[in-house]
Amino acid sequence: MEHSGQRGEEHHLINTLTMIIKIHIRQFSSCLVLCICSFYASFSQKPLDDIFVSWNRASLLSLKTQRDATTDSIQSRKYENRLRAFQNYLEIENEQTINIKSVRYELLKKVSQLPDFKNSNYFIVEANVNSYTLVIRSFVIGIDANRQATVYIYTNNGKWEKKQVCSIANLNIGKDLKIYKTRYGKGSNHDDIIITSFIKGYVFQSEYFINYTLYQQNFIDRIFSCDSTDVHRF
Repeated sequence: MEHSGQRGEEHHLINTLTMIIKIHIRQFSSCLVLCICSFYASFSQKPLDDIFVSWNRASLLSLKTQRDATTDSIQSRKYENRLRAFQNYLEIENEQTINIKSVRYELLKKVSQLPDFKNSNYFIVEANVNSYTLVIRSFVIGIDANRQATVYIYTNNGKWEKKQVCSIANLNIGKDLKIYKTRYGKGSNHDDIIITSFIKGYVFQSEYFINYTLYQQNFIDRIFSCDSTDVHRF
């Protein structure tokens, strides 16, 4: 009877240890899964962080270059004001800031999900409208080898939503976006416009056109014509 009792205690002890080991294995597995998921999310976000920073840097450089090139003190102050306003709009302290809640970062997340974004060439035209209320909108343009363009129109009223998609035949956009710049007062744009070219998911060039500096002979009017509820004042 004594041996039987000892065997019972040993059996109970083994069951208890087995249960404890199983619990620790489950906890370790859960922790491992969480770590892997966390690492994957961080790894997946890293390219977007890099693109966001390079995109902001390119747009800010465009403004700074124009500011430094002008000899008109009034124009210089205008560009300086744009620099501050643009950084406030993006909610960044400097060009190295990564703000995943920025209106531009949120747009980037949407655009990066477009078909073949990482392997094709795209243009993004940021063309907000400052009228009675601010209308935040962007035109994302993918062009194939035959110059057939697919235009995705996004608007933001608290969050980005794809509003419309249209096609434009034989759309030609210059490789150097600087060709669309003209002297202040000679351009056709009432509001600021930013045009950025992406090659295989990375920023190639970004040019900031303050009001009345976008050359009149350009592709923008064809892009805007896609918007069936167009509110631009171009």
